[in-house]
Amino acid sequence: MPAEPPIENTAELEANQQSIDVLTAGDILQRQRQRLGLNEKEVANKLHITMHYVKALETNSYEKLPGAVFAKGYLKSYALFLGLDVEDLMSRYNELTRQQNADSAEERRLLRARKKKDRNKPLVIVSLIIFSVGLLGLWLANSYFVDESFSDLPSTAESVDGA
Repeated sequence: MPAEPPIENTAELEANQQSIDVLTAGDILQRQRQRLGLNEKEVANKLHITMHYVKALETNSYEKLPGAVFAKGYLKSYALFLGLDVEDLMSRYNELTRQQNADSAEERRLLRARKKKDRNKPLVIVSLIIFSVGLLGLWLANSYFVDESFSDLPSTAESVDGA
C-alpha cells in the first residue's frame, strides 16, 4: 500500500501547479532559455530576429512586434527551438491577448465616456453663468422698481392725517 504524500508536500505541489498555470508564454520562454544556459543574443541569432524582439516575446510586449501574425510565428519558432509545447504556449498567448483586448476595450469605453462628459462641461458652465447673471438682473430690477414704487405712493401717515 503506497503511502500518501504528506499534506505539506501536496500543498506545495498545488502551489507549484497554480504558479505554472499563471505563467505567461513569455515567462515560460525566458525560464526555459535560462535553464538551457542561452542568452538573448544566441536565441536572436538562431531565430534570425533582433534581440529587441526576443525581449518583447519574453516580456509579453507583443505590441512591440510588427503584428499578431509575426508574434505567433516568432513564438512558435522560439518554442520549437527551446523544445517546448507549442500548443500550450499558443493557448497562453491567446489568453493573454484576449485579456489585453478586453482590458483595452474597457479603457476605450471609459475614455469615450470621459470625453463626452468633458465635452458637455463648457455648456454646463456657460448655462450656469447665464442663469446667475439673469437671476442677478432680475433681483436688481426688482429692487430698483420696488424702491421707486414706494416713493411715489403717499405714506400711510399722510393719508391718515389728511382724512
